[in-house]
Amino acid sequence: MSEDLKCRCLNCLKRFPIQSNVKEATCPHCNIKYRISWPWPDQPKIRGLAK
Repeated sequence: MSEDLKCRCLNCLKRFPIQSNVKEATCPHCNIKYRISWPWPDQPKIRGLAK
């Protein structure tokens, strides 16, 4: 199952790819690091800034 999982950066508003089941991800466009949650296995959601 090779799906294209993406989130929209809350800073620059560009979409960036997310690997399955990661807890943190960094936007490659503006280098902001976010906490990621998974409400559904194929739906990543940004929960806030990572510390």
